[in-house]
Amino acid sequence: MERNTKKTEYMVIMTTQSILIYKIKIDGITLNQVQKFKYLWSRITSDARCHKDVRVRIAMVKHSFNTLNNILRNLVCGRLINFKEGR
Repeated sequence: MERNTKKTEYMVIMTTQSILIYKIKIDGITLNQVQKFKYLWSRITSDARCHKDVRVRIAMVKHSFNTLNNILRNLVCGRLINFKEGR
């Protein structure tokens, strides 16, 4: 099994505010330490919190709801106008 050390990164998860820096080497190549990354559409951070991820998901739902709400309003208004003209 081969490793792609150019793409390999690692993260240290701590519940305190201090940031620990470790040096991890594989085959003489130092890996990059990150503070956050995205995995399966979830944002993972080194402080073990998900507040930003929750806010992003709520904003996405609000946007989708508003888009669908506008479509539904147009459909209902169009049917009401057609119903009134049909009389």
